[in-house]
Amino acid sequence: MMRWVITLALVVTLAGGGCKRPTPSAATATIPLPADLASVDPLIGDLLRRTAAAVRAAPTDAATWARHASALLANAYYEASVSASEVALSLDPDLQHLRYRQAVTRWRLEQADDALADLQIVLDAQANYGPGWLRLARWRLERGELEEARIAVDRAIERNPRHAGAVVTRAQVLLQLGDAQGALDVIEPHLAGDQVPPWMHHVAAQVYRRLGRAADMEESLALAGPLPERWPDPWLNEIALLATGKRMIARNAMDMLRLRGPAVALPMLRRAVEADSENPDLVAALAFALHSTGDVPAALSEMARIEGGTTGSVNYFKQYAMLCAASARGEDRDAWLARSLGYAQRAIERAPDDPALQESAATVALLLDRAGQAAALYKRAGALHAAARRWAAAMDAFSHAIRIQPGDEDAMLDLAGVQVSAGEEDQARATLRELLDVHPGHEAATVLLDELTSVSEP
Repeated sequence: MMRWVITLALVVTLAGGGCKRPTPSAATATIPLPADLASVDPLIGDLLRRTAAAVRAAPTDAATWARHASALLANAYYEASVSASEVALSLDPDLQHLRYRQAVTRWRLEQADDALADLQIVLDAQANYGPGWLRLARWRLERGELEEARIAVDRAIERNPRHAGAVVTRAQVLLQLGDAQGALDVIEPHLAGDQVPPWMHHVAAQVYRRLGRAADMEESLALAGPLPERWPDPWLNEIALLATGKRMIARNAMDMLRLRGPAVALPMLRRAVEADSENPDLVAALAFALHSTGDVPAALSEMARIEGGTTGSVNYFKQYAMLCAASARGEDRDAWLARSLGYAQRAIERAPDDPALQESAATVALLLDRAGQAAALYKRAGALHAAARRWAAAMDAFSHAIRIQPGDEDAMLDLAGVQVSAGEEDQARATLRELLDVHPGHEAATVLLDELTSVSEP
């Protein structure tokens, strides 16, 4: 249990008769601060001293207590935040945004029953707050309270039928209730297009697996990514700027980028980079946001600022490669493309098992007319996809390599092997015959074709 310092006598003056009585919590209240305040991040320490001083100056003002509670929460002092918010709510029970954040904090402290009670009070008073219903649904789902989760997520869907988080949560609830077809009916209309979040494909793969649709499951898995730890939540975002420590500022900025997009996240990313100016992942994220909003020169300037003093990261070099490729035009085109390929290779050095990096580098190599290098990169990507059983992606990568270098025996043999694994024996036989047309007597191709032919014969 964290220890607190600074105790303040709180005496509330009643409106009539000049009488005085204590707050509902006690005759005295404690202004919660970390016991190790002197050793915390100086930016955090300065903020908390200011908010505590404001409480000391106006001890019966619920708003000052609420701001202190929010500052503590934004910087991950959860127990202290609850202590401060309880006093604020005793002074003004209608601070529903604060009560909502208190519920979130209690959930993080594993005080689930209290968290649910607080959240229900908020939703009774603010029934139109969709993110609150989604949060309630996910909490109920986590506790295995499926019927309660279904009711809550239905309320969230009513308020925003296209909210991706609500859609996947409803699908997950139905899946847990044993209604896989119902889950598919919910999620499948949202799977079309190029902007589908990868975590939606993750849930879709679970649904297809339950329904026994193996091919659809494989296709979704190839596009899948983990579910977010956080969903867009304006009432939590209200306190984001109170996060003053480097780690919390960075986390909030990256969450904002992921959930709200580059234009909205740009101010927070600038602030994060100001607090931690040599962090390559933050600089890359800021450059991405600048690039996405049309300011490529500013993005390049940010990347160049730390280039000489950083060992870099995958994201840093990947973003640098993208920026250089975006700048490749006019008489300097090839120079920019060469820089792009160089940065892409440095990203690959740091994440050699990422097929997307291999494919991106191959695209740039092709623009530089480096066919052999591009084909080799595509073959490496194909092998990585095949190792992960992403058959469609593997076939696509090997096919690219063959188009670049027709008759490449290794790529053709690998493509045939993947086609067999994917259950496409007819395509595999056709690929092997093409290989034997170009390389007559190729031993491995002959053996595999004979095996496939004998299997197909009655």
